[in-house]
Amino acid sequence: LRARVASPTRVDAAFPPAGVATDARRSELGFRVGIRPWLELGIPFGAGTSETWNAVAAIAEQLGDGEIRLTSSRRVLLCGVQERDRAAALRLAADAGLISDANDPLLRTDACPGAPACSSAFGETRALARELAPLLAAGESLHVSGCAKGCAHGGACDVVLVRDPKGLALGLGQ
Repeated sequence: LRARVASPTRVDAAFPPAGVATDARRSELGFRVGIRPWLELGIPFGAGTSETWNAVAAIAEQLGDGEIRLTSSRRVLLCGVQERDRAAALRLAADAGLISDANDPLLRTDACPGAPACSSAFGETRALARELAPLLAAGESLHVSGCAKGCAHGGACDVVLVRDPKGLALGLGQ
């Protein structure tokens, strides 16, 4: 595939400007048009499997111009996706587990890799986070951590679950 990452020195007014705050960008998921169109998708937990990234590359290659831009806010921009291909791109994105809805609670959910990916973790985290995310009220945030280090999220969250040797510890508004 010819998907590529744009040169960091390139400036293109078609895409959101650098330095836009993450929270301000939360509503910008989906199809966008500038000098050229693009599709912005969320990546759950900011990480994906090889299958996820292969799907991103395939969508970019098949329906866009092959260019992929990664953002610092757990997003990916697929450049050159045309309006006529919007439905097909969104269907492929959904099949790959990518987020296209700005209201998806996974955008307000952080979870470390958990066990067995992290040797410090006392248990699994991401399946639990996926199960609990739909239960969040509008605007609420969730952090699920496999240990007390809390690596996945550095700030306060409305609901925090931390795995420890005895099970799960719950924190609210921490």
